[in-house]
Amino acid sequence: MTADSDTEELLASAWVSPAEDALAVVVTNPGETESAVQVDLGQADLSATDVTRTVLGEIERSAALGTLPSAGIITVPAESIVTVTIQR
Repeated sequence: MTADSDTEELLASAWVSPAEDALAVVVTNPGETESAVQVDLGQADLSATDVTRTVLGEIERSAALGTLPSAGIITVPAESIVTVTIQR
């Protein structure tokens, strides 16, 4: 599994669980501008998703944002980390 970002402003990584039944996609925005990101999971068969966000330098340490929208688009605020977990 790979994670790519087509912009230099964002960093992305993806991790598959040892049992290969879960995936975590981590998007980091160290910059000063909010970005909209599309998480493209291809034709993956998903049973559940969960999105969380941490904004660095703010009071918000972890905010549960619910499930990944059907279009796969998430907002990554400036100086933040957004994690999408996917269960098969």
